[in-house]
Amino acid sequence: MKLNTPVEGPIDEKTLARLKRETEEFMRAHPDYLLCEWNRDAVLTYMETHDLDWTRENLAKVYATLWKQMRLVPSGAQLNSMSANEVKERAEKIGIPKHDDFGRVRGYDWPCPIEQNSGYAESNYRVPRAELRPINYDTSMALKGYKPSKREFHIWSSDKMTSWMWANELSSLPDYLR
Repeated sequence: MKLNTPVEGPIDEKTLARLKRETEEFMRAHPDYLLCEWNRDAVLTYMETHDLDWTRENLAKVYATLWKQMRLVPSGAQLNSMSANEVKERAEKIGIPKHDDFGRVRGYDWPCPIEQNSGYAESNYRVPRAELRPINYDTSMALKGYKPSKREFHIWSSDKMTSWMWANELSSLPDYLR
């Protein structure tokens, strides 16, 4: 990446101020850009690989290119405007697979947290804890009404136990599982 510096080594204060100004202008023009390590590393790598100057125009072009190539983690606002298929496709490309007890992929985690402009925390922070389902609650597991054996229940992960208890509206273990 060219930083428009005449020599390699430490960057002087004037150049550093220019780089900071260019970055701030880019961030102001692109409020939907999620500032996280994954996205930062993707932009830096692209800029270095293509030997681009650090300008807001180049940052905007790199951002657009990486977004089209599905190499950036979306912000919460971007997720809200995407279709389920777009989210799934992006998650499969850059996400970290989550596996069940049998090694099957059951979803993906983003490489960095998505909190910016998501709206989730603002709308749900007052919900009593008892009314919130576990984060990984999975309704597709068809656990409602299922009666596991004592042995089967004890080899389940704690997440699956919690999901089963939520699905069956149990606050404590039934006697036959103790």
